[in-house]
Amino acid sequence: MDKDRFPMAPSREPNPLRPYYIPPSIGPKPSVSASQTPAIGRTSAPRPSASISSTARDLFPELDLDLKSTTSEAWQHTRSLFDTLAWRYTSVLLAQPFDVAKTILQVSLPPASTVATPQKKKNAQFAHGSSRGRGSRYEDETEDSDSDRSDDIPDYFTATAPRSRSPRKRRRTPPSEDLSPSPTPRPRNRKEQDAVEDYKVRVKKPDAIMHAISALYNTSGAVGLWRASNTTFLYSILLRTTDSFIRSLLLAILGLPELPGPDQGGLAPGLSASGGAGFSGIDLSDSPNAIGSLIVVGLASCLTGLLLAPLDLVRTRLIVTPLSTPPRGLVQNLRRLPSLVAPSNMWLPTALYHSIPNIFSAATPLFLRRQMLITPELAPILWSLAAFTTSLTELFIRLPLETVVRRAQLSTITKAEPQTQLVVDPAPYSGVWATVYSIMYLEGETTTRAANGMLRTRRGQGAAGLVRGWRVGFWGLVGVWGAGALGPGDVKGRPGEF
Repeated sequence: MDKDRFPMAPSREPNPLRPYYIPPSIGPKPSVSASQTPAIGRTSAPRPSASISSTARDLFPELDLDLKSTTSEAWQHTRSLFDTLAWRYTSVLLAQPFDVAKTILQVSLPPASTVATPQKKKNAQFAHGSSRGRGSRYEDETEDSDSDRSDDIPDYFTATAPRSRSPRKRRRTPPSEDLSPSPTPRPRNRKEQDAVEDYKVRVKKPDAIMHAISALYNTSGAVGLWRASNTTFLYSILLRTTDSFIRSLLLAILGLPELPGPDQGGLAPGLSASGGAGFSGIDLSDSPNAIGSLIVVGLASCLTGLLLAPLDLVRTRLIVTPLSTPPRGLVQNLRRLPSLVAPSNMWLPTALYHSIPNIFSAATPLFLRRQMLITPELAPILWSLAAFTTSLTELFIRLPLETVVRRAQLSTITKAEPQTQLVVDPAPYSGVWATVYSIMYLEGETTTRAANGMLRTRRGQGAAGLVRGWRVGFWGLVGVWGAGALGPGDVKGRPGEF
């Protein structure tokens, strides 16, 4: 065959004379024929240099490499990761003052007596005030004025006490008290007491988050409201990542299918954006063994909480100690721990705190789907209301367990370091059920004034002592649920998501 009449094309396109022959892609390229060699004296245009993507495509045509799209996709994933981390850190900063105040209320010993006068009884007291004697009214006014005046009287035993030239009303005391000698504290003890008063938080209203925030601001300033922010951010990231890893590992060992995890951009633990994927973001509806998957969810949460318990212990220590107490770094506090394994007295409360709320949140949508026949596709509004109710119930399940865990952590801190300075008077911890009983029936006293003027004292804080900070959590759930309910009704192809 004459090569001048039938030149061979160097490309990999099929030859019209041999349509079923494809030249091999691996090997030396065919030599250039003499007819294709440019004649002497002719100037040929320089060939553009081949790019990296075209060279890789020529060398490995079966791989179908597209470096430009791959680089763009990697950059998008990296940017999405940084956006998620920035969003979560901002969320931690916004919620940290409320979280610090809630922790302070959970671990502090309530005041010995609190006078509570209902509004109806107070109105009835004013209505029957004319029938009461002048002596009883004078006694009530004296008690109120003495209680108000006792808080405003400065300490005149110090050398820098202010001197008042105006006459001051003083409460008359019995002669025995006047004649009794009043011990004058030494200056060194007075200085130590003043130093303690500088960082001590006096919680007069054990059920008010804003009062605790105000007390923290008065003692430690605005910086004290954001203490342990970095530790809280790191703990939240590791908690979610470790939980997903352990859950996937257990499911693979048991031969169960993978469960969709919670939304990575979730706004709250109980309202994780996906109405079809369950209230906690874990979908058990397609699992062939729902009970086994539910047990795996609880076991993974339990193991995650126990593994990260030392980090949570450091976070609590940074919250309950003054800002002047060293060390304040995360690594230094981890090194001060006797072991990176949680103490034995924290195992049970930590396991209950991390497993029970997650099991409840994952099992409720499964019950609604299979027993109540309520799905987000058939009844999106009813499903959304059920999601809000479940999240609110999970909040009231989580708060008592969190209170017990915080007290167990504070007990561990005081036992390991007896000389540690605390910003509050620590409440005792004596086991899970004993602590719950002590909070409800033993700690603190509440004095109620009836309509007839009688004072009734009741010991214990009741159920309200177990759910400190529930108002902040409630309004947070209302805000997230309301924002989702006002949004579009069809997101990601699933109706009823919020």
